[in-house]
Amino acid sequence: MSQNYSLGKLFLIIIIAAGSLFAHLYMKKEISTMNKMKNNLETKLTALKGKIEEENVNLQKESAQDSVLTRVKRFNIPLERYFEEPQEIYVDGKQVERLQRIIEDKYE
Repeated sequence: MSQNYSLGKLFLIIIIAAGSLFAHLYMKKEISTMNKMKNNLETKLTALKGKIEEENVNLQKESAQDSVLTRVKRFNIPLERYFEEPQEIYVDGKQVERLQRIIEDKYE
């Protein structure tokens, strides 16, 4: 009877050890999978931050163009004059040669 009891205890210990080992290996695999997902998300986040910064730069350039166009319209200066050969044109008291020059000077 005590021999059966000892075998039962031994069998139970083996089952518990095997279960613990299985749980440990499973959790290790899950942690590895989660780390891969985390790295993937960090990569995507970095890419999105880069796109957002690029879009902000584009919006600033568009804003610069819009503000110059607003000034041109306010003073009723024909826009074609900015794209002709360089000549003396005054906007807000500043002499400029072309529309592009105004934008570059203001935002670079």
